[in-house]
Amino acid sequence: MSILHFVYVILLVLVAACFQPSHVLAAAQFEDTASPSSYLNNSPCPNAEDIAPCVCTYWDVYHSLDIDCMSIEDEQQLYDVFHANIPDPNFRRLDLGTDNLKTLTDTVFGDVTFETVWTHSTGFYGILTSVGPETFMKSAPTLRELYMPYNNLSNFPFQSLSQYTELTDFVLHDNPVSNFPIIQSENLRYIDLGAATFDIIPTGALDGLPNLEEFDVSSTTSIHSMAA
Repeated sequence: MSILHFVYVILLVLVAACFQPSHVLAAAQFEDTASPSSYLNNSPCPNAEDIAPCVCTYWDVYHSLDIDCMSIEDEQQLYDVFHANIPDPNFRRLDLGTDNLKTLTDTVFGDVTFETVWTHSTGFYGILTSVGPETFMKSAPTLRELYMPYNNLSNFPFQSLSQYTELTDFVLHDNPVSNFPIIQSENLRYIDLGAATFDIIPTGALDGLPNLEEFDVSSTTSIHSMAA
C-alpha cells in the first residue's frame, strides 16, 4: 500500500467517526451518564418521615410512584399524609388498609391522584363504611381500577362513576350494598358487586353501561326478580 493510499484510509476513518448519527452519540452519552442508581437518587418520593406510616416506592424503569398505606391508623393520620409536602402528586397505585378507617372524606387525599386504588384488610373484612362523592374526584381523569372488596360499604357514590373517564374496572365485592345502584359509565368494562345484599335488579339498570363486558353478582344468592 502506498503512503498516499494509507493516508487516504486514515482520513476516511476519522471523517466517519466525526459524523456518527446524532442518536448514536446521544445513546452513548446516555449510557455513560445514566444508571438505575442515578434515577433512585433523584426519586420524586416525599420524605419518608412526612408520609409515615405510608411508604412510597419509585419505579425507575417506569418513572412511576406507588404508595402503600396499609398501616394507617385513623382518618386524621391519612389526611395528614396526603396533605404533607408531596413533590409529585401523581401516583400509579394506592394500597390502603381499612382495618382502622370508617370513612373516606371528600378532602382526605388532597390534590393527589391515582391510577389504581386497592383497599385491604389484615383480617377478612375492613371497617370502611362510607366514601364521599368527591373522595377520588381529583383522579377522575386518571383512575383506571377501583378495588374496594370486603369492607362494610353501604354508602358509595355510584352516581359519580360517570365522571371517571378512564375507569374500566370497579370491584365492590362482599359489601352490604342493599339497593342495586344505577351506574352510568361510557368506559366501565368490569363490575363486581358479588355477595351484596340487594335482591332486585331493576329493569334497564345496565342500560347506562354500553361497554360493559362482565357483570359479576356471584354469591348474591338472594336475587330473585326483576322490577320495572
